[in-house]
Amino acid sequence: MLLAATASGLQPFTPRTPRTATTLQATPSLGLYGDWEPSAGGSYVLEAADGPEAAKGVVHFLGGAFVGAGSQLTYRYLLERFAQANYAVIATPFRLSFDYQSVCDAVEASYDEARAEAQERGYGSDLEVVGVGHSCGALLQALIATRRPNERRRLALLSYNNKRAAEAIPLFESVV
Repeated sequence: MLLAATASGLQPFTPRTPRTATTLQATPSLGLYGDWEPSAGGSYVLEAADGPEAAKGVVHFLGGAFVGAGSQLTYRYLLERFAQANYAVIATPFRLSFDYQSVCDAVEASYDEARAEAQERGYGSDLEVVGVGHSCGALLQALIATRRPNERRRLALLSYNNKRAAEAIPLFESVV
């Protein structure tokens, strides 16, 4: 007999019933819903649900510092909801550095390549771009918006943080 430790002491262990798997449309290599496509510049693009002609705009997404390199995976649920609402989604991975201007340069170059590819697929150049970012991605979106004031008129900044790293990250100074 196997025992499990609980708050009230040792109890007989009973295995959990396995969950029923849910079925999603999937890209075989990544297991994602939808058809995420890598762009030549390194960003990932998810088409608007009803295609380029029905697109309401473009969401450019930047994830947080520790998961920003794979935001099409880690923020999948959120990003796919944008696509289902008829926004084309461009998720741009980035390498964290405290030289935010150079990070913005790299993000913008990757985004521009993906945006050009989207235009070749029929997404108009006049579509509104909404900058969406989480944590460090929010900080980067704010900086990019100041560099592109005519393009980024709307931002959604989730958990925006503008503190010094030592103040924002517990135990930062003892680790770095």
